[in-house]
Amino acid sequence: MTDQVHLVVVTQPEQDGRIMGDQLWIAATPLDEAVAAVQRELQPGWTARLADHAPSKELVERLRLAPGTVSELTEASRAAK
Repeated sequence: MTDQVHLVVVTQPEQDGRIMGDQLWIAATPLDEAVAAVQRELQPGWTARLADHAPSKELVERLRLAPGTVSELTEASRAAK
């Protein structure tokens, strides 16, 4: 299952001249669908791109993602045990 789970970086547009921080999302989809799956969940103007690294096997196992799941990773979800 880990080969069907991908990390996606989401970038918010600038607000009031301030650059907003990136978010990390996870998509339990085939690689060629991951960015589009996340992009469908975003507000207009936000952008998504594949992360430079894959999620760890441990993270994937902890999250127990159903196929097709797309979700923002929060500090709590990253640390969930």
